[in-house]
Amino acid sequence: MNGILGALLICCSLSVAGEIRYNAVTDRTPRPLPPLPKLGRAGSVIRDPNYGNRILRVSDENTVSQNPGAVCTTPAAALQNTWNVTSTYFAVVCNSDVWAFQFDPQRFTARPARDHTLRLKASPAFSFNDPDLIYGIGTEPDDRKIMEYNFRTRKYRTVLDCSKLVKKWEGGPGALTVSANDRIATIFGGMQDTFHYVLVYDMRTRTSTLLDTHTATVDGKPTGFHMGWGIHLVNIDKSGRYVIISKGDGSKAPNLVVWDTETNKFATVSAMPGGHYSAGYGYMVNGNGWYPHWAQWLLRSLEPDKLGTFAKLIVPDIGDDYGGREEHSSWANAKPDDWAPVFVAVTRHSDAKNPLEPWDDELIAIGTNKDHPVVYRFANHRCRFDGYFWDTPRAIVSQDGRFVVFTSNWEKTLGMSPDHLSREDVFVLELPPMENK
Repeated sequence: MNGILGALLICCSLSVAGEIRYNAVTDRTPRPLPPLPKLGRAGSVIRDPNYGNRILRVSDENTVSQNPGAVCTTPAAALQNTWNVTSTYFAVVCNSDVWAFQFDPQRFTARPARDHTLRLKASPAFSFNDPDLIYGIGTEPDDRKIMEYNFRTRKYRTVLDCSKLVKKWEGGPGALTVSANDRIATIFGGMQDTFHYVLVYDMRTRTSTLLDTHTATVDGKPTGFHMGWGIHLVNIDKSGRYVIISKGDGSKAPNLVVWDTETNKFATVSAMPGGHYSAGYGYMVNGNGWYPHWAQWLLRSLEPDKLGTFAKLIVPDIGDDYGGREEHSSWANAKPDDWAPVFVAVTRHSDAKNPLEPWDDELIAIGTNKDHPVVYRFANHRCRFDGYFWDTPRAIVSQDGRFVVFTSNWEKTLGMSPDHLSREDVFVLELPPMENK
């Protein structure tokens, strides 16, 4: 099946698709935080006081035995696919090292995997097909390479040496993302915000495509689209056709550009482009957060000609409110033929003066079927945010939509980190039953 036909089938199937729904609270009643539940050590389980769902503490100050007090967190970008396809492994960051945890979905337990410290840089991505494979940029001396680690064979393999694609090497690659049809997208040629190469590598055909935003060329051929800026982040959608580029140095708003890798057509997300985003099969969701309606998420096709048309997923708006919140979304559970909800962690600024609204400091999922607007409420993440980026949950849903891994400082009650900040730890939320309607 070629890419154009595949995209058409995805579009048409979604128009008559089913919808994945959760047996969860869906009201809009603002809920103040109840008394803070007392935590046990890593491995202990509590129930969220408001919603009753189980929460597993994954890490504590003794998790990294060779470095007592080490802090474990989820990746900086919640759009990463940090769960494997069977929900038996997930990857987090422990004191800048990537750690793999083995997860038992039946017993609801997690422990460091046998080869827990991976020779991969932060923000690797699991395969959407093989439960044993994870991809990432290697650590030295493989820090110019896309690497693959196989949990079954316990072996590393070089996927591609990025330095061989250019005449002059500049800096190391950034984070990578993976599609459901085994295509990888990553950036290199500088550092965050000055990167200017976007690489798309197809593992099935062993072919690569290289965009240079400084020269506005794809494989040396002019794109006809004005560029000249650096790159902050890239993300390939699950269909493997579209790459979303967050612009960096030398750029002007709006910030997001979509690259159709099949037609080499580019377009800017100029209509309501704000907030963080995540991508599914040919679609993206972004949390616009415009005044006076901060709580609004938008669904749009990634086809360059359709980026200006979107559907509001929060209907009706919740009312006037000036914001004072952070949000990150995750859509690793997106399906090609069913409307799966997108998961969002909403973090209210600790000094916010605006009234409490529904979803403040909660882990939620927003329905993506525009004909059935709904928000599912699962738990309070208990992460108090005073402006320090890492004190945000950055919650990431498993591919099967059954679990969410997130970061929390548990209202700053976990003690101090080695760098004299309130420590964070990693937690897993068990989601309630779901069904396909």
